[in-house]
This record gives sequence, C-alpha cells and structure tokens, in this order.
Amino acid sequence: ARSDRRHVRSPGTMRTRLSIGSGRFIAVVSLATYARTHSLASTTNRGMPFLLDDSGALEASGDTVSVAQKATQSTKFNALWQQGDGISPTNPGPHYFEVKILEGEGTWAGFTDQAHFGSGWKCKSLSYGGNLSDGGGLKRGHFGPNLKPGSTLGMRAEYVAVGDGTHRLDVHLSVDGQGLGKAFEIQGDAPAEVGPLYPVISFSTGPARAAIATFQAPPAASLDVADQGPRTSVAGQWAVPSADLGVAAPPDLPQVIFSVDLERGALGAKVANMMSTGISQTPPHAATGGVRATMMMPPPAFQEMEKRVGDILGSVSGLELAEGGATLALKHAGGEVRLQAYQERHAPVMRGEIGWWK
Repeated sequence: ARSDRRHVRSPGTMRTRLSIGSGRFIAVVSLATYARTHSLASTTNRGMPFLLDDSGALEASGDTVSVAQKATQSTKFNALWQQGDGISPTNPGPHYFEVKILEGEGTWAGFTDQAHFGSGWKCKSLSYGGNLSDGGGLKRGHFGPNLKPGSTLGMRAEYVAVGDGTHRLDVHLSVDGQGLGKAFEIQGDAPAEVGPLYPVISFSTGPARAAIATFQAPPAASLDVADQGPRTSVAGQWAVPSADLGVAAPPDLPQVIFSVDLERGALGAKVANMMSTGISQTPPHAATGGVRATMMMPPPAFQEMEKRVGDILGSVSGLELAEGGATLALKHAGGEVRLQAYQERHAPVMRGEIGWWK
C-alpha cells in the first residue's frame, strides 16, 4: 500500500512525496548551497539546513547528519535542523518531525533554540534517547525504548494558547508508531532568552547517522500511551501484585514490575534495588547467570520481598506467553508466577525541572 504524505515546504525547497509502503525515507530537495563557517557550520546541501557544532566531527547531506568518530564520555556531537521560522507562540503549530536512526546507537533528539545550541554539553535541549533530559541532566528514566538502527522517533511540538493569554508548550513523542505520551509540558511563555525552537539531533557515540523529515502533525491524542492488547512476544514490561509473591507485601509496593529485554538477554525487576539476571534470548528464556543488584540497603519492610524477588530471578527456568498473550508465565525453582502486561505511564517534565527555561 502506498500513502502520499507531503513534506512541509519552506522557502527554497521543492516538495516531494514519501512512499510509506516501500519503507523509504525521502528527503526534501533544497535549492540552497552548502556553506560552512569556522565555528558553527550551516549545511543546506540538497536538503534541509543543518547547523553543526564546532567539533568538526559531523557531516550533513540533505536531510541526513552523521558522525564517523566515537564520542567520549565527556562530550557529544550536536546538529540543529533549521527549517522555516521555528516553533514559537507566533508560529505555534502543531509541528511534527520524524527522526530515523540509520546507523549506530546512543542517538538523542529533541528541541532547542539557537541561543542554547552548541558543542558538547553546552547544548541544552528538551531531548529524548530512551530517557528524558534537559541537555544537562536526567529528568525521566526509562521513558521509552532506546533508539537503535531502524528506529523512528516521532516528535510533535505545539504552543497551545491558554486562558490567561500565555502559551503552554506541549511535546509528545512516539517510537516506531507506539505513542509514549506527553514528554514535556512547559506552562507560561518562554523567557526572553529562549527563541524559536528547532529539532536537534545529538550523538553520544559513533559512527552514527540519522535522517529527519517534516510531516503534517497528527492529533496529540494519537501519540498518547495506548493500552496494549494481547502480546506476541515475552519482551516488555510485566507486573504482578506484590501479594501474589508469597511473602508479606510492603504497603508502598502494590506491585512488582518485571522487564524482559530479549535483545540484551536480560530479565530485571525492582523492589528497593534494581535487580537483573541474564536469560537466553531464545526459548525457554532460562536464567544464564547470577543476580546482579544495586547496593542500597532496603527498608526493613522491603527486605523479605527483595529476597523473594531475587530468588525468583536467580532460578528462572522459562518464560512463555499464556492466556493468548494476555499474561506471562514465569517459571522458577519454586513454581510459577503469572504476570500481567504492563504499560508504564510517566508524568511529563515540567517547566521548573528544566534548568535553562526558568
């Protein structure tokens, strides 16, 4: 099946069509020419304009930006995609972009303005890379899946007029068509030092490559977290009521969440500490090693439950879908635990949490 979706046209560009059915990611052809400065390099070669940081490590062609070298822990590489007038109360949107990961892992994407764009960690942004960040610190952990080759990150941003005459910035995200919900909600007009927002792509490792395109914005509700139906894989998050685990349930722990990551071959759970064990990537998904855990001393009410969950993780003999994919049967040395499909919902990052937007 083919679906024609038109790129939004900006001055100096020609409109193209995207063939969804073929899986191709089509660039918008620009009439601008390639330009580079000694500090920040502006690239508009055959596509959307990129502003590159001054690391000298990035290259851009059309709608694609890449880095060949590996970043160190103390740095990252940043590219700002400057299309049109940016996102602002005078150009409120909604605006919608898709970032396709073509190569490498450790890619982040989000929004920032020219004043807060820069090299390395000087670049501040509203960004997503599995977690949410303001460009300087972690704001929400495990907001969604990490971006990997083949992933498509959908980013919807809109300044919404509110009753007091100001605006609220809403940023909704999706990965591979699965809504993650509202990631950022910034009440009130932006301070004077924050200008129009543009998409930004950051690489924390290399080699890496990503492409970006603009589409007509879908409704915000279509990017909300949706209740999942029956699952076809054991991978994902699963929950079990604490009372079902055979020991006294702490009053502040109504359920225990288990996470199955088949790509990494890992099964994890959290009580007070984060605990995990290796599992086989193919059935029966039995434990392949001991239990690893963070080293925080749990409160007394949690200690018995933590030992119980640790014993289950260390003796897993198999994972398999049950009840048509509605539940997961976790088999271990002491029997079997039935877990329900779980979809985590996070609160958005608010204005007071963003250091550069206060």
